[in-house]
Amino acid sequence: MRDKVYIGAEAERLLDSPIFKEASQAVRDGIISQMTKVPIKDADMHTKLVLTLQLWEALERHIRNIATTGKIEQFQIEQEAKQSKIREMFRF
Repeated sequence: MRDKVYIGAEAERLLDSPIFKEASQAVRDGIISQMTKVPIKDADMHTKLVLTLQLWEALERHIRNIATTGKIEQFQIEQEAKQSKIREMFRF
């Protein structure tokens, strides 16, 4: 459980990193730029660029999911600790 918290925190740090934000925007802008430059009749290249953009978005979404999972795990750990303290308080 704590591994997921650690990995989630690392994912959060990555997403918040100015370098990652800049790189992510540069990749997205580059793909979109290429989409606008490819001739309309080159359907194969358009398809490849759309797939590339979808894969990039899937990667970002996966990293966000890892960060969210870490937050949920941390919340569960905190809740279990609170419940444990309450149980201890009522034991004689």
